[in-house]
Amino acid sequence: MRQFSGSPDEEGVQKEIAALRQAVLAAGLEVVDAPPVFSRYDPPWTPGFMRRNEVMFEVAAEPVPVPAK
Repeated sequence: MRQFSGSPDEEGVQKEIAALRQAVLAAGLEVVDAPPVFSRYDPPWTPGFMRRNEVMFEVAAEPVPVPAK
């Protein structure tokens, strides 16, 4: 899960999804083949800087080995 604030457009949401995917893979986890979930938690009249949003992926139960660099 990755939390962020603001009123993101589609491009902004895609950037957050890409950042989350990178973090999940760096942690040695595997993303399940399912679409990401985007959640908004505040009503539309909440100022953008106060809005809470999240993007989420379903991950596999077993971690995958991370290759050494």
